Amino acid sequence: MVAISRYVSLGSIVGITTGLLVCIVLIAFGQIPLGFLPWAVVCGGLVVIVHHDNIQRLLSGTERKFGQHA
Repeated sequence: MVAISRYVSLGSIVGITTGLLVCIVLIAFGQIPLGFLPWAVVCGGLVVIVHHDNIQRLLSGTERKFGQHA
Protein backbone atom coordinates (compact mmCIF):
# COMPACT_ATOMS: atom_id res chain seq x y z
CA MET A 1 0.00 0.00 0.00
CA VAL A 2 2.86 2.37 0.77
CA ALA A 3 4.44 1.64 -2.61
CA ILE A 4 1.16 2.42 -4.37
CA SER A 5 -0.08 5.43 -2.42
CA ARG A 6 3.16 6.67 -0.78
CA TYR A 7 1.16 7.21 2.46
CA VAL A 8 2.89 5.39 5.31
CA SER A 9 -0.04 5.88 7.67
CA LEU A 10 -2.44 4.40 5.12
CA GLY A 11 -0.11 1.42 4.76
CA SER A 12 -0.17 0.90 8.53
CA ILE A 13 -3.95 1.08 8.70
CA VAL A 14 -4.46 -1.26 5.74
CA GLY A 15 -1.85 -3.64 7.14
CA ILE A 16 -3.47 -3.92 10.55
CA THR A 17 -6.93 -4.27 8.99
CA THR A 18 -5.66 -7.06 6.74
CA GLY A 19 -4.01 -8.72 9.74
CA LEU A 20 -7.27 -8.61 11.68
CA LEU A 21 -9.21 -10.10 8.76
CA VAL A 22 -6.61 -12.87 8.33
CA CYS A 23 -6.83 -13.58 12.06
CA ILE A 24 -10.62 -13.90 11.83
CA VAL A 25 -10.38 -16.23 8.84
CA LEU A 26 -7.75 -18.41 10.55
CA ILE A 27 -9.92 -18.63 13.67
CA ALA A 28 -12.96 -19.53 11.56
CA PHE A 29 -11.02 -22.39 9.93
CA GLY A 30 -9.62 -23.58 13.26
CA GLN A 31 -6.02 -22.78 12.39
CA ILE A 32 -5.39 -20.56 15.41
CA PRO A 33 -7.15 -20.37 18.80
CA LEU A 34 -9.93 -17.87 19.50
CA GLY A 35 -7.66 -16.28 22.11
CA PHE A 36 -5.80 -14.45 19.34
CA LEU A 37 -8.85 -12.36 18.43
CA PRO A 38 -8.83 -10.00 21.44
CA TRP A 39 -5.15 -9.24 20.85
CA ALA A 40 -5.76 -8.57 17.17
CA VAL A 41 -8.64 -6.22 17.99
CA VAL A 42 -6.64 -4.38 20.67
CA CYS A 43 -3.61 -3.99 18.37
CA GLY A 44 -5.83 -2.80 15.54
CA GLY A 45 -7.54 -0.32 17.81
CA LEU A 46 -4.21 1.02 19.04
CA VAL A 47 -2.98 1.56 15.49
CA VAL A 48 -6.14 3.48 14.61
CA ILE A 49 -5.91 5.56 17.81
CA VAL A 50 -2.23 6.36 17.25
CA HIS A 51 -2.93 7.31 13.62
CA HIS A 52 -6.03 9.39 14.39
CA ASP A 53 -4.34 12.65 13.31
CA ASN A 54 -3.03 10.99 10.16
CA ILE A 55 -6.51 9.69 9.34
CA GLN A 56 -7.90 13.21 9.65
CA ARG A 57 -5.18 14.53 7.33
CA LEU A 58 -5.82 11.71 4.84
CA LEU A 59 -9.52 12.55 4.78
CA SER A 60 -8.81 16.26 4.33
CA GLY A 61 -6.15 15.63 1.67
CA THR A 62 -3.32 17.25 3.63
CA GLU A 63 -1.30 14.16 4.63
CA ARG A 64 2.27 14.24 3.33
CA LYS A 65 3.41 11.38 1.14
CA PHE A 66 6.56 9.36 1.75
CA GLY A 67 9.55 11.32 0.50
CA GLN A 68 7.63 14.59 0.29
CA HIS A 69 9.35 17.57 1.92
CA ALA A 70 7.68 19.28 4.86
